[in-house]
Amino acid sequence: MATYRGVAAVCSAIVQMLEDAYRADGFKNALTFTVCDAEQMVEPASGGITLFLYRIAPDASSRNRSRPEKGRQTPPLCLELNFLITSWGRDVVQEQRILGWVMMTLNEHPVLSAAKVNAAAPDVFEPDETVEIACGEMGADEMARLWDSLGSGSYRLSVPYVARGVRLG
Repeated sequence: MATYRGVAAVCSAIVQMLEDAYRADGFKNALTFTVCDAEQMVEPASGGITLFLYRIAPDASSRNRSRPEKGRQTPPLCLELNFLITSWGRDVVQEQRILGWVMMTLNEHPVLSAAKVNAAAPDVFEPDETVEIACGEMGADEMARLWDSLGSGSYRLSVPYVARGVRLG
């Protein structure tokens, strides 16, 4: 089970994985990869992607199966991390290319191993743990409300994702 640092470590590991997979030859400028909060949802100077964690929720699929492990009185806290990947570029075509590349990369690497997460934040996950990354679901109304609440101007091309299997304990 991850320590309390597991949530931040997963976000950092996703960004690090994208950064490691990035090759500049397909894009006009070097891209930046950033975990950000609501106030930081502004366009990076050279273009790139931001990962904005907008919701943490109990993982319903794991909650029913969780029982206290040997030597523990309570079951682990199983979480889903809901985040928004936003593409920032000099023009709409670059933003579409960036987001297409991000989605393809996450599709090719749908599981974060403990080694990947621990590379971003040492000693957070046990060696046999993994976190699943998948496209999330967000309706147009929910997406519009989220962008309105950010107050950062107009909507930007974004895709919701979810990280499942984050077990804290």
